[in-house]
Amino acid sequence: MDYTGYKHILVAVEKHVATVTLNRPEVRNAATLEVHTELEDIWLKIARDDEVRAVVLTGAGVAFSAGGDINAMHQRLQVEGANLAHSMRAAGHTRRLWESMLAVEQPIIAAINGDALGLGCNIAVFSDITVIAEARYENQVWDIDMPLSVGRFKSAEDLTAFRRAFDAAHEQIFTIRDPSSHVELVALRATVRCRVRAHSHFRLDAATGIEAANGKRQAYFTGAGWMETPIHRLEAMPQDQEFHGPAIVESPFTTIVVDPQARVRRSAHGSIVIQP
Repeated sequence: MDYTGYKHILVAVEKHVATVTLNRPEVRNAATLEVHTELEDIWLKIARDDEVRAVVLTGAGVAFSAGGDINAMHQRLQVEGANLAHSMRAAGHTRRLWESMLAVEQPIIAAINGDALGLGCNIAVFSDITVIAEARYENQVWDIDMPLSVGRFKSAEDLTAFRRAFDAAHEQIFTIRDPSSHVELVALRATVRCRVRAHSHFRLDAATGIEAANGKRQAYFTGAGWMETPIHRLEAMPQDQEFHGPAIVESPFTTIVVDPQARVRRSAHGSIVIQP
């Protein structure tokens, strides 16, 4: 598949991975109708490319995308009727962009390497996987979300780039930076999205061979104090059977605490419904 000839976007395919780079670093990858059009075409090509098994989407320079191009907006305001005409065209481009992106069956990983505003934020939301690092200065009581522009830190340059981005983000949020302190990565958080088959219902599987009741635990509730609290396994709770609080519902991916006055049940789709 030929991915050359684009003015504002670079596409490189290596080992079945296509890296799509928004390439207007001089304006922080701000979007114009040309960018919209090129992205539409690229997504349609990737969807048909059997050599591509995954996609990494990122931005050149210090930003993922700053959103709409402010300079282009200003120029349109100088021409009578230009802004209205642009808005009418942009609506169609935006719809086609999301449709073409959703048509890509290969997973799209957003490597958000900086600010993601407007179109940039929307593209990140439409991606299948986004990875964020929770980082802070050493022993700091708060942390901030930092996008990761690389899959792993392979060199000192990668670490330096992350440190530089963290310092800049910290200064932007809190008006200060602390170059003398180490930076700690507290956690890595990945958001993964997938499509549900059109011909089937989405539900959490019920487990077999697991007891719904799983002992008791002391838990503290405001206004009630310490209470002996039953523990239930989410995947083993009978469908639509109601349990009275207090209760703790555990699963491999979350823990839910139910207040003493509330009621809880597992729905037909496998989700938890709590009645206060």
